[in-house]
Amino acid sequence: MEKKEKKRHYKNVDFEANLTTASGGLPLTEAAPLWRFSHFGVEMDGDFKHCHLCHSRMKLWIAIWNTANGVVLFIGHDCYDKLVSFLATKKLESLSLGSRKEYVSAIKKYCKQNITESFLAWFGEQEAPAELKATLAFIEKFGYAPTLEAAEALVAYYKTTRRFKLDELLDYTSHRARMLSMLFRDFLADNPLWQEVSLAEYEALDFSFADGLSGEEVGEGFFKEAFRKVLPAGTSATSCFLNGEAMKSWIENARNVKSAVIEEAWKRAVVDLQQRIASQQESYRLLSFWRGRNPKHQTDQWECRDGGRKYVLDSACHYNPSEGPVFCRVTRELVPDRVLLVSKLVLAPSMESPRYMWVTR
Repeated sequence: MEKKEKKRHYKNVDFEANLTTASGGLPLTEAAPLWRFSHFGVEMDGDFKHCHLCHSRMKLWIAIWNTANGVVLFIGHDCYDKLVSFLATKKLESLSLGSRKEYVSAIKKYCKQNITESFLAWFGEQEAPAELKATLAFIEKFGYAPTLEAAEALVAYYKTTRRFKLDELLDYTSHRARMLSMLFRDFLADNPLWQEVSLAEYEALDFSFADGLSGEEVGEGFFKEAFRKVLPAGTSATSCFLNGEAMKSWIENARNVKSAVIEEAWKRAVVDLQQRIASQQESYRLLSFWRGRNPKHQTDQWECRDGGRKYVLDSACHYNPSEGPVFCRVTRELVPDRVLLVSKLVLAPSMESPRYMWVTR
């Protein structure tokens, strides 16, 4: 009695027949390695409601394409897994279709890292290309893109299209962000940190020039004035900021010019004092002091006599006879028209201005 051959399941028959036909009539062992994964999809109204291999109704589908003839098939997940299993059990050269779970896992990981709620909300207000809208619709329904390439295209469009103010993109806790904020704080009309850039442009910017700056240097008035003075002619702070090499040159020039700015500020301060003395002669004196004795408290004090008056140096001021005559300002009368309290004037840099200021010490 002849052994009856086991009948093959009709779905397997259809699977093999349709795959070989789509592969140009090649046998299954030669046809299977020619197919590659293309993308995932969702059942839509109209075409592609049934698997092209087994004809089963599909809820979700996978597109595969033939590397030899370019034919694209839309198949169900069961047929996809069946094809991958066939390749594995036949020990063919490579499992070029890959595992459906591996594909989904890679896509989900990429989407989690790059596609946020604010990302999707921004797209909701844009007129994006049709293919990107299709990807967004897929993401909204399933939580991930149909292919890694589709997700990457979406992120690339976002990075090149959406614009942010630079100071919104900087990590405000970082050294670079603090230095940049201090450096351009006084650039009210042309502050480069207020300009808008895309994420792609931001990622290409070189902020390494800020690494060598310190808060003491950037906050110092003379450096700030020098920095403004040496802005390259015909350029703006914004255009220089977008060029790392230009910024390095700008900062270096400011450091070199700083000494000249200090000298200029000194001269301005001297002229300023001369003008003040000319307009208020009774309030300023050039005096040399010697050690005296306070008659009331019996403590040492610096004093001198000039023009029939006695001048006493404020105890808060420091003086050394080697200094010789120093500029002083009358602060008040101790004895009307006879004994006057004075403070010594010292030229010192101002913390809030790039000028020298006369202060009492």
